[in-house]
Amino acid sequence: MVQATAACVTYDSVNVPLPIYYQFPSHEWTESVITVPDAFTVADLSVNLSLQYSHVGDLSVYLRSPQGTQILLVQGLGVFGGANLTDTTFFDGAASLITAGAAPYTGCFRPLGGLSSLNGIQAQGTWTLRVQTTSFSRTGSLVSWSLGFGRGC
Repeated sequence: MVQATAACVTYDSVNVPLPIYYQFPSHEWTESVITVPDAFTVADLSVNLSLQYSHVGDLSVYLRSPQGTQILLVQGLGVFGGANLTDTTFFDGAASLITAGAAPYTGCFRPLGGLSSLNGIQAQGTWTLRVQTTSFSRTGSLVSWSLGFGRGC
């Protein structure tokens, strides 16, 4: 689904929810995609996601652009990482790094990698959110995620 405001265009993933679990022996990723059909240049990218997971400190979450560049959103939120990311928005202009937040990490945070490094590339194509866990015993779900292009996302 595409939503537009005067300052922002968003694209929502349609292949969610997806399970998050340790995939042995391959240790593969849970991956969800958004295909952006429109041709425009990326500026002010934000990523919004919700996932249910009992210990987010086990997780690594990356965004991969259509050109193959990977940006680290969150990884290893510590021993007391808590549960869930709920309506969590990653944006380079946020006041705090995700590591300064507290579970369920609701609100706007700067990702660990810079989304602004994608400014200037073509948005059109397949974007991939990649989630991986290091825990053999915990499972969860990638509930939803979306991409926002433009100020005000």
